[in-house]
Amino acid sequence: MPTYRKLAVDITEQAEFINLSGVECQLIWVLLPTVCDKYGRTHARPETLCSALFPHGHPTINEQSICNALNELERAGLIVRY
Repeated sequence: MPTYRKLAVDITEQAEFINLSGVECQLIWVLLPTVCDKYGRTHARPETLCSALFPHGHPTINEQSICNALNELERAGLIVRY
């Protein structure tokens, strides 16, 4: 697991980011690289991602919202699940 990840400064200006359905999905997209390995891979199990992305919990994001976000990110072509 890397100790840090750089994010593009213009990530919030990219059309793919702007077209995501809501703030929760955008937040998950921004945080997703923090749990990926050096090849950009991670487990896609919502329960694993939920605890990795939000170790202290989140008032509105749960396993179902992670699952919905992953589906949306895949439809948008931002991630590939296999």
